[in-house]
Amino acid sequence: MAATRIINVTELYYFIRGRLMSNTPSHTPTTVSLADEEAVRRILVDTIFGLWATVNNLTRLRPSQHERYG
Repeated sequence: MAATRIINVTELYYFIRGRLMSNTPSHTPTTVSLADEEAVRRILVDTIFGLWATVNNLTRLRPSQHERYG
């Protein structure tokens, strides 16, 4: 039986971003035409995975002291 590896979303984000960034030119324009579907897709993927990674990092935060209510 093959071992199953659980992929962390942050790892996936950096893996995909690294693959996408290696195919892009070093000069990134400030605006992208919606007609350039590949560039639009890269921007959307980078943005979605960036937000996902941010949320994952924020969910790791825990209060230093538990307050008791009630």
